[in-house]
Amino acid sequence: MDGAPGSVDDWWSTNPEWEVISENSTTQCFGMIRDGFKRQLYRKIYDTMNGGNCSAVWNTVMFSSGWGADILHLVKDLKLALHKGVPMQITAANSVNTWWHYAAIKKTGETPTCPERDMFCHFLALSRCKTSLETFDFMRTHENVIKILDEKEEYEYKHKVEGNYEDSHTSLLRGYLMRQQTWLRHAVFQYLAHPENMFFSGHASSLQAPCAVIHVRRGDVILHGQSSRRYFAIREYIEKGGEALEGKQLLLLTDDQNAIEEAIGQFPDRNWTCEPHQVSCVEWRVGEYSAFQEP
Repeated sequence: MDGAPGSVDDWWSTNPEWEVISENSTTQCFGMIRDGFKRQLYRKIYDTMNGGNCSAVWNTVMFSSGWGADILHLVKDLKLALHKGVPMQITAANSVNTWWHYAAIKKTGETPTCPERDMFCHFLALSRCKTSLETFDFMRTHENVIKILDEKEEYEYKHKVEGNYEDSHTSLLRGYLMRQQTWLRHAVFQYLAHPENMFFSGHASSLQAPCAVIHVRRGDVILHGQSSRRYFAIREYIEKGGEALEGKQLLLLTDDQNAIEEAIGQFPDRNWTCEPHQVSCVEWRVGEYSAFQEP
């Protein structure tokens, strides 16, 4: 489909049964979603988000935390809104600031992706319903936030106990929320089309196919109370990857220098891209390579 990005996005946002099946830097080709359940679910989401009474809108505040945590928070709210049969809207306003820190600089709000500085700078619109200033005040009230969290937890617990909770739904709902706008899809395509952009200067040619990426997150993951987890050993990632990692150049992404030393020291026969002193290299990101994350 050719056309201005806005017109393509407007069409796609009102035709949720379709998905991008091929694209290049200027054009996207859409096809009907083949999975019948996914197609019906996406139509149900659209109808609920846009066909309901906006006075009953379920409002949620966008976290400004890690990317995965922010999106999972929205997925949980979307599940509850669908359960209630009411539209949902998302605001970036919270007690800290009024923007999402993936749409503007975290501390200052400068260099915004778009004037609204929220997730809809990047992704298709979710609902025709608006979030009012009264909603901001409501969501900033501690007692009301506690009530909302309790309701979400009760809903999730009930559905897990009854056996109606499916992780596959989480993935599908995440996919609905994260349908990229045309400008972003084109920007990503252009970025991946030029390998020299994947790394900082001087390292574009250091990673050669066949290759794989291992992401070892440590850092603060032990500091999140009941959500904490232990540090996984490099050996566990290697075992989890199995044959898929054999004979490949391995790029290690991590926030822990110990993980680099562990990898090179325990698996010297593997083709690692990092040397022990190259701590900065672990901050780079790669595009289309196979990735193995937490075991």
